[in-house]
Amino acid sequence: MITALKVALVVILALLLVVVALRMRKLRRDEMRALEKRTDPRLVVPPPSPYQPSRGFRLLDGTEAPSTPRTPMRPRLEPDREYVFSDFHPARVDVNPLQPARHNEDWALSRSANRSSMSLRGIRLLVVVIVVVLLLGVIGYFARDRVDRGPSTTTTHVTTTTHHSTTTTRPTSTTTAG
Repeated sequence: MITALKVALVVILALLLVVVALRMRKLRRDEMRALEKRTDPRLVVPPPSPYQPSRGFRLLDGTEAPSTPRTPMRPRLEPDREYVFSDFHPARVDVNPLQPARHNEDWALSRSANRSSMSLRGIRLLVVVIVVVLLLGVIGYFARDRVDRGPSTTTTHVTTTTHHSTTTTRPTSTTTAG
């Protein structure tokens, strides 16, 4: 019982220290924010924009001729180079023997199939957690049982009193005539 009380006291003390540390951290952070707010925002100049300023817009009344959009220049082929457009050349495939083989359609279909929501890894983890909880319960039960049956430091004294019954009789006197 005293051990459990000590453990509870240590846990409460640890929680209290964590709460105090977090509170101090928050106060320090608030102080830093207050120092930052003292700077006049009018004195802070944003960096120059990398874009050119807009020239604005103008309203069209419909009397102007619509301008034709510029057509971009088409790409041109290099005259020094020979191009072949009609011949079929299969692409060279460099196969690295150390590289693992690619997966086929069957593999992709098996991977895309719906699986159960509980994976095998999740089931294993659940079984391990249940076993650990059961072991802790059994160990706790036997530890508690051993503490209860441990050597007793208290002594008991039993005193018995016996009640003796006594009967008293009156002596009778006899007289004889003589």
